[in-house]
Amino acid sequence: MAKPKWPLFLMAWLSLVPLLGFFFGSAAAGWGLVSSRPRALVAAGIGAGGALLNIVALVALGAFVLRDRPELAAAKAEATRQGLVEVVEALEAYRAQEGGMRRVRIVTRM
Repeated sequence: MAKPKWPLFLMAWLSLVPLLGFFFGSAAAGWGLVSSRPRALVAAGIGAGGALLNIVALVALGAFVLRDRPELAAAKAEATRQGLVEVVEALEAYRAQEGGMRRVRIVTRM
């Protein structure tokens, strides 16, 4: 007698539940890959897709919630400031090594 496939598909469809879906999806994908139940690979694909969808949704939610935080704006400003300091230091080192900056003519028309 063939094993019933509904427990595996139930686990796979529970992978679409927000937050808990990652755990259900991981379990369904693992179970589906090692199972001899009918259509186990289909259930493994549904479970893996649900787990991946949960990860993407969590990252998108985090980005949406954290986008206007003052701490994040201060961190971005500090990173930009540090990058500009590195660029200026590199330009000053080039100027000291070459004895000045070369003039470059920029053509704006053809």
